Amino acid sequence: MEHEAEAEAPPEQRGKPITIVAWCAVFAVAIGLLGFKLGATLSTFLFLWLAARETWKIRLGLTIGTYLFFVLAGDLLKLTELDPGIVADQLGVRALDSFFLDPLLSALSLR
Repeated sequence: MEHEAEAEAPPEQRGKPITIVAWCAVFAVAIGLLGFKLGATLSTFLFLWLAARETWKIRLGLTIGTYLFFVLAGDLLKLTELDPGIVADQLGVRALDSFFLDPLLSALSLR
């Protein structure tokens, strides 16, 4: 019965589950390597560009919004401790974005 439903699916829907699993893997690997802030930001941008085919305004807005959400939740409000990622750990830095985020937050007296 379930096999019949798959056979009746339109051709554009047949590869959807594979695409969803692949994008979940991309998000997981990027977040694991680059940390939540940069990994989620980069993955969001790539998804909106390659899979969702959004306009550059939507891509830019949602990408910046994703980054600002994690900065607000993780750095400013301290709601959770965000993993810096494997690359930052190997380089011995607090986070990959600390090179430009720390001076900015210090200038704004937020840190």
